[in-house]
Amino acid sequence: PSIMPESTLKDPNVDMVIVGQGERKFYDLVKCLQESNFNKIDSIPGLFYKKDGQLIIKEAPSVEDINNFPPVPYDIIDVKKCISKTEYGNRTLQYISSYGCPYRCSFCIEPIVSKRKWVGLSAQRLLDEWAYLYKKYNIDSLAIYDSNFFVDKKRVIDICEGLIKNNIKIKLGNLNGRIPQLVKYEKEVWKLMQEAGVSMILTGSESGEQEVLDLIKKDAAVEDIYKFTQLCHDHKIKILFSYM
Repeated sequence: PSIMPESTLKDPNVDMVIVGQGERKFYDLVKCLQESNFNKIDSIPGLFYKKDGQLIIKEAPSVEDINNFPPVPYDIIDVKKCISKTEYGNRTLQYISSYGCPYRCSFCIEPIVSKRKWVGLSAQRLLDEWAYLYKKYNIDSLAIYDSNFFVDKKRVIDICEGLIKNNIKIKLGNLNGRIPQLVKYEKEVWKLMQEAGVSMILTGSESGEQEVLDLIKKDAAVEDIYKFTQLCHDHKIKILFSYM
């Protein structure tokens, strides 16, 4: 629905769609329906709907800082059912620490859905929550499902330093990042990531042909793929490459 709201709404089984971030908008919609306050529905940004047979299409709102949202209420979730074994841990929990991506890859949904905006939970909020999950549920790893974990280098450094300082011994896997940015990280940062438990990085190398990388607006160079591979090898970090 965030990519093709009009096509989705044309389906006779669909009355409304929410475009972009849904946390606050879905809550507001539920409250309107609960209170039968249908007039207020029109004021919800990013809510597209049908009215008298017509499609009501509005401009999608800007990205809200996800630090405004409350923490996940883990006490109402059966967390044990969410823990699984991965190649970097025996008790891995899935986690999302940021929203969006500022880059322009032409095959990706982010330029449409997040309008190339990126917001991440603060390092301190992550450390507090990860410490809680580590102690409460005895996890040994986190699978991070961000579109781009490494946008803010200072945030990455603060997270890694905090994990070490607070003795939170977890492995971090599936960390999504872009090669052109990661190869610019200093070796000291790579060493810090290794010490903090970064175990696997997911990245789209997409192609070994520069012409293809340019065509899909990857803004990357083939030689950077080699540099990135060597950096991961030197710091014993696994790579999950994806290709177009």
